[in-house]
Amino acid sequence: MTPTFPTNIRIAVAQIFLFSSALFAQEMAGYQLEASNDFELVGIPIQRPELATIKIKSVEQGLIANWDSASTSQTFAIPMLKNRECYAEVIGPSSHSALGHRLEIDEFASMMGKDAKLVFKVSPKNSTTPDKVLVPGTELAIREHFDVSSLLGDSIKKQIRYGNQKPESFLFFLNYGVGEEILKLTLLRNLNGSLFWMDPSSKIVKREDTTIPIGSALGIKFGLLRGPVLGLTGDQRSTPLPFPLRTGWNLLSYPYPKDLRLGIDWGGLDSGILGGTVPQNTDLLQIHQGTKKVSYAFEILPSGLSGRWRQVHSGRPGEWKFPATYLDVVPAGQGFLLWKVKADSNHRFHPPKT
Repeated sequence: MTPTFPTNIRIAVAQIFLFSSALFAQEMAGYQLEASNDFELVGIPIQRPELATIKIKSVEQGLIANWDSASTSQTFAIPMLKNRECYAEVIGPSSHSALGHRLEIDEFASMMGKDAKLVFKVSPKNSTTPDKVLVPGTELAIREHFDVSSLLGDSIKKQIRYGNQKPESFLFFLNYGVGEEILKLTLLRNLNGSLFWMDPSSKIVKREDTTIPIGSALGIKFGLLRGPVLGLTGDQRSTPLPFPLRTGWNLLSYPYPKDLRLGIDWGGLDSGILGGTVPQNTDLLQIHQGTKKVSYAFEILPSGLSGRWRQVHSGRPGEWKFPATYLDVVPAGQGFLLWKVKADSNHRFHPPKT
C-alpha cells in the first residue's frame, strides 16, 4: 500500500543553524523551511520554547488538573493558552515512568473554566494515556505546537486572493495521530470568501487538527507558485522522544537538528525495526527523490548480523535491487515514510550519538 501523494515529489533542503541563548535553559536552533510549488516532505526538527512549567497537585475526572507554577522565569496562567494550540510534556521527576510523553491541552475548556484548572484531551496525538501522566507530582512543560494554519495560512490566503490560485491546488498531508491514517487536507473557500481546511470526506477541520507534532513530518504542495521561505527558531531537543508508531504508514522526521545516521542514531534493530535477509514482511523506509519513490528495507545478513538499509527493487518489491544500493543518512529536516508491519507503542527517537 502507498499513500496517494502527488507524483512530482521534491526533497526540501532544510537549513539548520544553532546558537545559544542566556534566556533559555536549552540550546536554541534555527530552521528554514521553503514552500515550493513541488511536493515536499519536511519535518521541523526544533520545538517552540516552553511557555512555562507546572507541577500537578491533584487530578479530577481523569483529565482536569490542579497545578502549581514551577517556572523560574515565567509564571504560567490559563490566559496564556488563548489563540494557541498547546501540549504538555512530562519533564520530571527524572524517575517518572512517562518521561518525555505528551498530552494535548483543551484550550477552550481550560479558558472557559473559572477555577484556573488545566483541562486535557483524549486525543490520537497523545503519546500515551492521560492516567500515566496526570498524577500528583508530575512536572510538565507547556509548549505551543507548530501548525499549518499559523505557519502558512496568511501566505496561502494572499496567493488565493491576489494570485488567482485555486484553493484546491494546495495540498497538505499530516501524521494525524496514533491509530489514525495520514490526514490529507485541502482548502475550501465558501461564498463569503472565508477559507477552511477540509479532509477527504469534505469535513471542515479546525486549526487544532493542523498541528505538526515534533517527530512527525508535513507533506506539502504549495499551490502553483513558489511559496515563502520561513525562518523559525526554537529549542533544540536533547532528550529522548517517545513516539508510538502505528501499523502501516507513518510520516516521520528525526526530531533533532542533525542529519539522521541510520543504524547509529535511529533505524536499527534496537529501534524496533523489523528487518530480514530479503525484503519480505519487513518494515520499509521510503524516501522521495524527484519523481521517484525509493523504498529501503533493513537487511539482516545471513550470518545473523544486522546490516544497513538496502534499496528494494521498484518493480519486484519482494526482492533487493542490484547492484546493492544503501541509504545511510537522512538530511536534517527531511521527512520520510516508515511502513510498520506491526505497531510499536514503545518506539522512541534518541538524540544523536557522539
